Amino acid sequence: MEVLDGDEKPLYSRLLNKYRDRDIVQFVPFREVQRDPIRLAKEVLAEVPKQLTDYFMENNIKPNPPLLADRQQIQIRNKMRNEIATMMKVEDEFFGAKKREFLQLFPPEMQPRVKEMVETVGVAEMDYDYVMQNINNPNFS
Repeated sequence: MEVLDGDEKPLYSRLLNKYRDRDIVQFVPFREVQRDPIRLAKEVLAEVPKQLTDYFMENNIKPNPPLLADRQQIQIRNKMRNEIATMMKVEDEFFGAKKREFLQLFPPEMQPRVKEMVETVGVAEMDYDYVMQNINNPNFS
């Protein structure tokens, strides 16, 4: 099977007396994939993208330019993604600042434990007494 597949070295055509430019065959050991149709499809189609792009490049075939509508949709989608990312970043900055402000209420030696509690368990409000009552409670979660 490997001899007929040109993955390792180029195939030679006796009929044309030359090496073939492309390997257009993909052999798959069917016994290994017969019960897994997704893997079978993946193995069979593994080389298609490279074969197609190689063919286009060898024959100087260029893709059609994107349509204006496609460009506009891409620009709108990118703008929305950027706006959402900006909004999420603002929230992260806001809550990060609130967390840092809350941690400053505690002595420095307690801050790592309080930070862990805030990040893993969470606290309903910025209440110093609430944290102090529950930080050593093993049943608090």
